[in-house]
Amino acid sequence: IGGAIIGALCVLMGVVWVLQGINVLPGSFMTGNIEWSYRGGVLAVAGIVLLFVDRIAPSVQFEDASALPLRKALAIGFIQCLAMVPGVSRSGATIVGARMLGVGRVAAAEFSFFLSLPTMAGAVAYDLFKSRNVLDFSDMGQIGVGFAAAFIVAVLVVRWVLAYVGKNGFAVFGLWRIIIGSLALVGLSLGI
Repeated sequence: IGGAIIGALCVLMGVVWVLQGINVLPGSFMTGNIEWSYRGGVLAVAGIVLLFVDRIAPSVQFEDASALPLRKALAIGFIQCLAMVPGVSRSGATIVGARMLGVGRVAAAEFSFFLSLPTMAGAVAYDLFKSRNVLDFSDMGQIGVGFAAAFIVAVLVVRWVLAYVGKNGFAVFGLWRIIIGSLALVGLSLGI
């Protein structure tokens, strides 16, 4: 959990960097079809990377996501910052980085989920803060029910994904990214 907090802080540093107006990330100066071509290409390339890393990852040294050494957790948190590049998924970057650092498939996926929790909590808190003028205490019941339903569904999906990854690896996710990225590039080239 401490590693997840450190990783989330790394993301926060990256967000602050962007918000301060440095704005030099790929995609920030692109518009229209150029931006979508870039994103489609990155999506496909990231799928290839995921397939490649799933096959060539170093031998597994860590099978328990909650017992990762602080240095590994911090390194994975920094790798997560690659997701600031348009088209790179946060979970994909985290999983690829963890696998290359000797973390097992299930532990890498599990740590990616752990790492998302502080980020999502921050996003929810910020959204609630932004919406504070239109929310009142009578909305809390609806928000609570929505939160509880989302939490239950998320737990079920995470359990299923972890079981699937444990048996089958990440190939289906890599193939999905390659197919969607390629379809985006073909669609753009045909003017669709």
